[in-house]
Amino acid sequence: MNDNQDVLLPAGDLELRQKLLLVDDRPENLVALEALLDDGQLTLLKAGSGEEALQLLLDHEVALVLLDIAMPGMDGYEVAELMRSSRRTRNIPILFLTAFMRDEDATLRGYRSGAIDYLLKPVNATILRCKVALFLELDRRQRQLLHAYRQLDDQRAFYQSILDAAGEGVLGIDEQGQVSFANPAAMKMLNLDAAQLIGRDLACFCARPAGGWNGSPCRQALLSGHEWREDEALFQRAGGGTFPVAFCCSPLAGRTAGVVLVFQDMTVRKSLEEQLRLQAQTDHLTGLYNRSGFRAALQSSLARNERDHKHLALLFIDLDHFKQINDTLGHDAGDVLLQGVAQALKASVRANDTIARLGGDEFTAVLEGLEHPEDAAMIARKILAALRQPFHLNGNGMDILVSASIGIATHPGCGNDPGSLMQAADVAMYRAKSEGRNLYQFFTPEMNAKARARLMLEQSLRRALDQHELSLYYQPQVEIASGRIVGLEALMRWQHPTAGMVSPATFVPLLEETGLIVPVGAWVIETACRQRAAWQRSGLLADNCTLAVNISPRQFASHALLDLLQQGLEQNRLAPQMLEIELTEGSLMQDTDATRRMLADLKRLGVRLSVDDFGTGYSSLAYLKLFEIDTLKIDKTFVDKITSDHKDEAIAASIVNLAHNLELKVVAEGVENAEQLQMLQQMGCDIVQGYYYARPLPQERLEALLRDWPAGPA
Repeated sequence: MNDNQDVLLPAGDLELRQKLLLVDDRPENLVALEALLDDGQLTLLKAGSGEEALQLLLDHEVALVLLDIAMPGMDGYEVAELMRSSRRTRNIPILFLTAFMRDEDATLRGYRSGAIDYLLKPVNATILRCKVALFLELDRRQRQLLHAYRQLDDQRAFYQSILDAAGEGVLGIDEQGQVSFANPAAMKMLNLDAAQLIGRDLACFCARPAGGWNGSPCRQALLSGHEWREDEALFQRAGGGTFPVAFCCSPLAGRTAGVVLVFQDMTVRKSLEEQLRLQAQTDHLTGLYNRSGFRAALQSSLARNERDHKHLALLFIDLDHFKQINDTLGHDAGDVLLQGVAQALKASVRANDTIARLGGDEFTAVLEGLEHPEDAAMIARKILAALRQPFHLNGNGMDILVSASIGIATHPGCGNDPGSLMQAADVAMYRAKSEGRNLYQFFTPEMNAKARARLMLEQSLRRALDQHELSLYYQPQVEIASGRIVGLEALMRWQHPTAGMVSPATFVPLLEETGLIVPVGAWVIETACRQRAAWQRSGLLADNCTLAVNISPRQFASHALLDLLQQGLEQNRLAPQMLEIELTEGSLMQDTDATRRMLADLKRLGVRLSVDDFGTGYSSLAYLKLFEIDTLKIDKTFVDKITSDHKDEAIAASIVNLAHNLELKVVAEGVENAEQLQMLQQMGCDIVQGYYYARPLPQERLEALLRDWPAGPA
């Protein structure tokens, strides 16, 4: 028999029928035993010899053996001894069957061989059944116990594998505060093996609280019976060094007094959080603080300044004409320049000062610990000097000269919070720009008053559209040769409820700055299309009379422009050629490829295109060849002195000749007297508009003018 076969049974064997092995060399005895014991609940195995019995024991799990002693060949004693020598069969109970009583030596030999009891032949049926039932019950209980041990062992192995594989450290702590268990992760994090860790006090590696173990959170969890969590703690590694952890301490269940401590090394997480914090506060292009980081740094600087009773200055630095560099050299060159400017700013301030890039070409500097507010001027002059040095743009083969406008606000004089200081420095920066750029300005109360007025104007402007305070006025465009009105220009006007008529020169730039030009521009297109269609139906305007609408650069760059125009034309059943789109030179030169695509889409739509204020923007004339333009408009600045300044006269004449050579119409703006009209007529100008014929008029007055035309100039 194989001694290495295990006696433990699979769980499923508990549900199988118990097997009883009957061993006797006389077949009639086997038949008699089978008749007595076969109750339908047992499986009876029969063997006629000791050899056959041992083979059956190898093939089956047997609960009880009824073994005849006197058998030829291998007798019952030898079978019992062989059974006891094997791990597989040594625990199977043996009930000897004998036909006669043996002497004491024979009986002892039977018990030494492994017999549990003796039965005399002929067997008493009642005694046989009782003893068999008893041994079978013992077998069932043994199997249940073995099965329970097996389950416990499996569960222990399962939970042990989980603990071994867990990334978190797990420690068992007894009621004296000593480690009673540690998983591999805990040993690795604490740099100790099991022998070094088991029995060690928790205070040896846990941040030592006041009072040692008695004052520790783990003991409080043990006494209270409630879980304790901490997200910010430090553990000590063997050999020195601490590391941040988050841990949970829970009382052990059952009769074992103690707690289980689960902890996680937070080093990597803390490092990632710090990296994310820095990224969230850092400008990716220059490496300086971004707007978020700057506000946090400024808040800290203000707190220190209050404590130290010093002066603090906030510098708002805006590069002059940076947009032209982006437009002409490209955004990549602009980024290289911004990086160079960042380095120049860092070199111009002190080591403890803060530099930030708020976005675009806007930078800020916080100067702490100033003895006098005026000391900020020295740093500002140093910055302006540094920016006047040429910046070399790698890959472009050129050096760029830049300048900046700097606004300075001081603490505590200009405000006590970041918002107030930022607003004051911003106002001062715009004053520096208005004073000629490339200089610095300190904030003054007068600037604040103007800033407040501008803010109030902006707030009023935001309400103007909803309150129907904006309206369209219309100025006629007159053909010189015939004296007929061949076009109208739609111009925005703002009738403020308390301030009266607000100049377009005041509110149109504000619309651009705030982004309100987009919704206002959509309203202009919708209103103009509806009004032109109404005049068409009434017969006040001929079909070849166009209505011109000004489109801002921001609106021209919007993908919604085409949809707005198409919707306005379709809803009002307006012929596209009755609508003219006026664009500035700046709009056309922002992105040549995108502009060409947009103009092509507009031409496919059927509207006419004109360039407003021609000659005041970019000097390049290449776009006149690239783009499909219908009309050039001579700016009023050239018309004003056309009769007294030969240079303006020459410019106007050149524009007319250029337009006609390119087969374009020419409209002169700002014509106010007959002398100007006569000179433009001599130059061959096609169309004029201005006060000489009519001022911009509201709808009702314009319609009256149209009915009386051509009675004479207005």
